[in-house]
Amino acid sequence: MSRNGHIDLEFAGRIRRFRLAIGELEELQEATGVGPVVLLQRFFADEHSFVDVREVLRIGLMGGGEEAPEAYDLVRDLHERPVVPAIAAATVVLTAALERDQQEPIEPEAPKDAAPKKELPNGQMAFSEFYKGASIIGLTVADVRQMSLWQFSAFVKGHNEAHDPKAGKTLSEDEAEALWREISV
Repeated sequence: MSRNGHIDLEFAGRIRRFRLAIGELEELQEATGVGPVVLLQRFFADEHSFVDVREVLRIGLMGGGEEAPEAYDLVRDLHERPVVPAIAAATVVLTAALERDQQEPIEPEAPKDAAPKKELPNGQMAFSEFYKGASIIGLTVADVRQMSLWQFSAFVKGHNEAHDPKAGKTLSEDEAEALWREISV
């Protein structure tokens, strides 16, 4: 696993790079109708569909640098290949995108008085929250779409520390958990 969410796997005869950054996670949510965490839970519960597998691999390939036509070609005949390796690959690709860096965890931040956000159906993520936060700290939509979840969290934490009027004040565990709930809703 890497901080930028990529993983290199053997697929269709050679090692290929897969990556689901925030922009690809948004596209994946639109393609499958469920949030990435719920989608990963489907894989672990063996409740995924063929479309789920295909879309994780196709979008992951494009996030890893494949051009769209090549990515489509690589998954077009997926139904003719052994199913277990494709499911395993999709599961690992999605896990790499959602996994936090264990050596350098980023604690999410949130104001103590933050109201709970309305949950979206099917575990979908509120990508508007990423873009809203990005505009506050001066990132463009393109910047955010290229970041992994870990990178975005690290950027937000650094920005908040640099602009804290009460320098040295750290968030409580409850505040950090509230922010994580807000961006993962």
